[in-house]
Amino acid sequence: MSEHSSLWGLTQPDPRSPWRRRLLVAGLASAFLVLAGAGAAAGYLAWTNKERADDWEARSARLERNVGALNEVVIARTESLNERTEELNALAARVKRAERAIRRSEADVRSLELRQRQLANEKAQVEDARAAIAAERGAIEDVALAYIDCKNGLTELLNHILADDFSMASTIFERVDADCQTAEGELSGYLAAYGD
Repeated sequence: MSEHSSLWGLTQPDPRSPWRRRLLVAGLASAFLVLAGAGAAAGYLAWTNKERADDWEARSARLERNVGALNEVVIARTESLNERTEELNALAARVKRAERAIRRSEADVRSLELRQRQLANEKAQVEDARAAIAAERGAIEDVALAYIDCKNGLTELLNHILADDFSMASTIFERVDADCQTAEGELSGYLAAYGD
């Protein structure tokens, strides 16, 4: 029989057993403490998670209300923006019409400026023609006056010849001849300047 067994079949505790028991009790106590700590930690986590969940739920409700209010603001601003966009589109259309009108006006101004230059040129030509006509008329008048002087002298000379006043006829002959030479010179000058 073993020294650790008893007479009645029960085993006697091993002298090392108290240490084992203590170690087992310590292990069980440690396991219990770990489990109790884990349970307490899990309970604390559950409690804090519940508080956080409640906080998040309250925040979510506030945010939903805020989102609703913000949506209303966004809708109002969108409507206002749409109205402003329509006003801007109408203004842009007016600006385009005004730009087209300005381009037409500018084209009309350029056309008028061209016509004004043409008219100024025509006026200058008319004034030049008028001056040329005035000069030609002056030349014709000079020719006519010279021929009138010549004709008057010839008439006077003829009258003296018809009156048999040859002395007077010979006296005025050189003057009448000079007048007629002047008339011929005026006519030649006119023809040279203004053509046949």
